[in-house]
Amino acid sequence: MNDANDPPESHDGPITGRCEHCDWIAVVDSYSAVAEAYQDHLRSEHPKAWLRG
Repeated sequence: MNDANDPPESHDGPITGRCEHCDWIAVVDSYSAVAEAYQDHLRSEHPKAWLRG
């Protein structure tokens, strides 16, 4: 179990990310990887939403 003071990168197990605009989902090992995958997805599939973000 993680301590509340551990950085987010120390999360045990997979982390999921979902798109609020479609059915896209990612399962990765870190918060930074899900953020990068989501930004890449928005940029390619929902460019107007990506620009607003």
